[in-house]
Amino acid sequence: MTIAFIRGQYINNFELQSYYPMLNKHSNIKITGFSSLKPKHKVNIPTIKLPSPVDLPEFPKKLPILNRLINGDAMYLWGLENKLKGYEIAHVRETYFHFSSQAIYAKKMGYVKKVLTTCSETIPFNHESIWGRKKLKANVLQNSDHFHCLTNKAKKCLVTEGVNQDKITIIPYGVDLDKFKPMSLTKDKNRIIGLFIGRLESQKGIEELIQAYRKIKSQYPNFLLKVVGKGPMQQSFIDLGITPNFYPYSKIPDIMNQADFLILPSKSTKFWEEYLGMVLLESMACGLPVLTTNCGAIPEVVDQSGFIVKQGDGKQLYIGLKQMIENSTLRKKLSALGLVRVKKYYDASKQSEKLYQLYQDLI
Repeated sequence: MTIAFIRGQYINNFELQSYYPMLNKHSNIKITGFSSLKPKHKVNIPTIKLPSPVDLPEFPKKLPILNRLINGDAMYLWGLENKLKGYEIAHVRETYFHFSSQAIYAKKMGYVKKVLTTCSETIPFNHESIWGRKKLKANVLQNSDHFHCLTNKAKKCLVTEGVNQDKITIIPYGVDLDKFKPMSLTKDKNRIIGLFIGRLESQKGIEELIQAYRKIKSQYPNFLLKVVGKGPMQQSFIDLGITPNFYPYSKIPDIMNQADFLILPSKSTKFWEEYLGMVLLESMACGLPVLTTNCGAIPEVVDQSGFIVKQGDGKQLYIGLKQMIENSTLRKKLSALGLVRVKKYYDASKQSEKLYQLYQDLI
């Protein structure tokens, strides 16, 4: 069983941790990655790198400009169609990426047998105002053999866009529980650490987090806000005396185990909302209780195992922070609920078996 795993510049180990177990368990499957020449991550599968417009040096409004110049989406991989000759399944991501339409064309040419499209998008008809993108989406929506969704909300999005629900399978991504797990690390009992991990930009709720922290820090001198990430709002934390750090992915389990709770205060925009929130799952797997918002698919993902507040509301986030700092019993309860939930629904080894069966059924 030969799979072309097509992700362009965005090929990554966050996603692939739900595929690696099947490679160790089943000798009849071979997965080859297809990326741009400059992928953002180094992955542990054989990868064919192809030129893409997204590899161009950075310049102001790079992606918006390229998306409009290249028929709706810059995630085009030169020569992809010919490289797909002989593969049984072309597995692409999202209906609007250019390489997804390239895979559909390769199928029409007889180069590849089936096209499986993974969808995380939760906003129906999103981004269709970009010239050419609506046509790209329509092509993939009409001609994919099957769709893999990460959440029920993503499935509802596809159904709203006209996909027959019989062509959709929901399999959330999982977490490697051998890497993300509770650890017995020495903690300062006189300090409470709230951890934020993510891109430092407005949609991650940075303004609300800063607003809430300004009130919290004077009331709870033993509270430490630790920020891990990069982005345009980095200076806002520096101005508060907090220096954001950045760590390799392999170090994140240790960082999580040193904290007392995670904070993910994401908020929706016109074109984006949280589609899964891998950092939530990874935190839950480490036994780290989570304080988050009702943004996108987050309530579906964490259910009762997280403290959920209204998105975009600094006052509500402050109340949530206050509760998490003061109430150690609440933290222990959420930690236990999170561990149970992630082991039941988001274990990468279990999810990998489901994805393997999806491949089998598609062939």
